[in-house]
Amino acid sequence: MTLTLRRIGNSNGLIIPAKMLKSLSIVENDLIEAVECNGGIFLKKIGVNVPDTPFSVLDRWYEENGFSENDPIESALNYVDSIKADRVDKGCPKW
Repeated sequence: MTLTLRRIGNSNGLIIPAKMLKSLSIVENDLIEAVECNGGIFLKKIGVNVPDTPFSVLDRWYEENGFSENDPIESALNYVDSIKADRVDKGCPKW
């Protein structure tokens, strides 16, 4: 995707299409980290609103609850389902 750098007051900025922002679960006033990398700029959402994936949700559940081979997997999967339902309610993109 090609973006055009535009003058905004005393600064410059990029207009990021709404469809892309929605797919990344980025909303106005979210914190974005900009890193110079190999002659380019890499943008990454930071903070508590980083988009969840099924794997990141499972990782968080394991960190909070621990897990051993003898534990039933159902409780972890129920947790993932609850996060998935919450994302749908908030209009976030599907996994």
